[in-house]
Amino acid sequence: MTAAIVLAAGLSRRMGETDKLWLPVGGVPMYRHALALAAAVGDTCFVVTNDPTITAEGEGMGFRVVLSPRAAEGMGYSVAAGAAALDARADYALFLGADQPFLRPETVRQLVRLAQESHCIAVPRVDGKPCAPCVFPHRFFGELAALAGETGGRAVWKRHAAEVRFWDAPNKAEFADIDTPETYQRLAGLDFPSGL
Repeated sequence: MTAAIVLAAGLSRRMGETDKLWLPVGGVPMYRHALALAAAVGDTCFVVTNDPTITAEGEGMGFRVVLSPRAAEGMGYSVAAGAAALDARADYALFLGADQPFLRPETVRQLVRLAQESHCIAVPRVDGKPCAPCVFPHRFFGELAALAGETGGRAVWKRHAAEVRFWDAPNKAEFADIDTPETYQRLAGLDFPSGL
């Protein structure tokens, strides 16, 4: 069983005063794309958030909501909160940022299949550079749950280089993340996954 975990508790510091998760992409708030993607690819779904609206929407979609009270101190706390919420039924965990609204389910399923077939950590690459989202087998959940500060899942897969399988993304535009006002202005008009 694969758990899909949406990380939606950050403070969007590089976006300035705007909470990027609420910026419209394709006519809906950006975070909704991540929720829809998780629902499409996960056997069970979680959303790590401190936002009451995202909490309500996640619960309405059948997600388990996980609070991250220390999210302001770094992404590692949110990854850790999501990993700690997993139970023994989950064989793999897919960690999805809420700021990659162009990812398509069929693309992410290929990444999940790589993890399942290799029994290793699956990491996508764009132009040779590793990026998110990543998929971790169960044996790494403990390390993920121990993360803190700004250290995310990258720290875990770097410690286990022999157990990482990279996947070169055929469509790098899908993996774009929206972190700054400039990026948003450049990318918000791109095509986005249908179904929302």
